[in-house]
Amino acid sequence: MINAVDLRQRGIQAIREELAVNEEGIISYKGRPAYVVIPYEKYDRLRALELDAAFEEVMQNIQKGHYEKLDSAEAIDAHIERLKS
Repeated sequence: MINAVDLRQRGIQAIREELAVNEEGIISYKGRPAYVVIPYEKYDRLRALELDAAFEEVMQNIQKGHYEKLDSAEAIDAHIERLKS
């Protein structure tokens, strides 16, 4: 675990040392875990898995008929506003 003081003082070197030992680095602030640092390649893989899961969920909803057909810009705008609220 990297504490915030060490991160401020040593910067990226503290992160590099942590990642040399662990798959991810946890940055603590005031004694509590606050952030996770991972190599970009791992982030990229995790993000791809997340997007694949979201796509699969959409496809399942389409197969089940759980969708609404919107046929105008106004209908799309109204739908977006409903999602925001």
